[in-house]
Amino acid sequence: MVEKNLVFLHLSDIHFRRGSGGRYDIDSDLRNELLLDVERTAADFGQVDGVLISGDIAFGGASDEYVRAREFLQKLAGKVGIPEVLVWCVPGNHDVDRKRIEANPLLQDIHKRWRETQPEMLGDTIERYMNHQQSGETLLEPITEYNKFAAAYGCVMSARDLTWRRDFSLNDGSCLRLNGLNSTIVSDDLDDEQGLVLGEFQVPQRKAGVTHVVMCHHPPDCWLDADSVEDGLNARAHVQLFGHKHLPRFKQINNTLRISAGAVHPERRVPEWKPCFNWLSMCVADVNGHRKLCVDIYPHVWDSTDRKFIPDMNSCRGNTCKQFHLELEPRRWDTRLSVFAADSIQMTDAAKMVSPQSTEDAGNVPMDRERTLTYQFFLLPHVVRLEIATNLGLIKDEDEGLPDYELFGRVFKRAASANILDRLWNEVEKKHGHESGPNPFRDE
Repeated sequence: MVEKNLVFLHLSDIHFRRGSGGRYDIDSDLRNELLLDVERTAADFGQVDGVLISGDIAFGGASDEYVRAREFLQKLAGKVGIPEVLVWCVPGNHDVDRKRIEANPLLQDIHKRWRETQPEMLGDTIERYMNHQQSGETLLEPITEYNKFAAAYGCVMSARDLTWRRDFSLNDGSCLRLNGLNSTIVSDDLDDEQGLVLGEFQVPQRKAGVTHVVMCHHPPDCWLDADSVEDGLNARAHVQLFGHKHLPRFKQINNTLRISAGAVHPERRVPEWKPCFNWLSMCVADVNGHRKLCVDIYPHVWDSTDRKFIPDMNSCRGNTCKQFHLELEPRRWDTRLSVFAADSIQMTDAAKMVSPQSTEDAGNVPMDRERTLTYQFFLLPHVVRLEIATNLGLIKDEDEGLPDYELFGRVFKRAASANILDRLWNEVEKKHGHESGPNPFRDE
């Protein structure tokens, strides 16, 4: 068995603005230094498995901010040697378009009502609102642009499913499941440090052979329902990734590890302005006869004197890495689980209907065919996507009025059910003008 750690780049609070990347963007040098630093560090790690972004990708939740974000992430993926599709993200409060809330009195009233609900009753309130299609879509309207951006990465937060999941294979063949959580359901201008809602339904359920990692923008001290939800997360998730707090933090609480990435672009007016991010390396090891999840954290921080990122040795007591060992359930090392990318096309459930198949990509990791198809499809303009779906007979009358990510989610699900993902792949390739190559959905 090949022993390999899972390696992730963990970023948060990038805060792309409308002028990001422009001639007078004061953060251009910062982002360039980040790219140089991750390229060097990725080479030391060898294979990198993905980029994790725990919220606040944009600054105001506007569409042009996400255009800048995607351009940067394409460069970032190239620097760490992975395909562009291997990015996972969750929304933060800056991914919320506050203008949509200001223009919608109904949304304001719903937010107020939720915040006035007793914490023990919030579960019933969430269920009642989210199970109704119109009210559920209304609540998620402020993150519309986030969802358009995230659809390409399989990280949509819809009324049908406010979370997403992705499975990775650990070095002993067991499953590490990454769970994306949504803490922005009632985020608005009245946010305070304890005015947000998560909901117990977002706590992942325990499953034999599965180690849970959760990623959420806001940490528990921001949640109205923290008393019930935090206990659930501590019992179910060995690793918890957060953003929002602009200082890097990592702390073990009993048998769970809580990690804050800090901020790539913190507020410059704050005295402790220190751009930062983390590298994470995870594997399973036998430690004194106990099966442990070994998590190594490599924090990097901005050096304002040399104007570059350096290892944050202050956070690691003079070292470049902080190590943690978390107890796992006993398991035979030679019993490999079938690790299934359950949500590579997360908003459609289509991946649950397609057996996984790896195809070699230009990068140093295998290509996930469903995820690659999703990414390439959502890079196309709306009218082109609609044309492809119509020509393949994947649009139905009942789709009228659906938001983009819901509409095209159904398109993928229908294509999978009809066993025509190979045709969808070909049409997308044609529209991108790619040279025709092997179709990963066709058996050779």
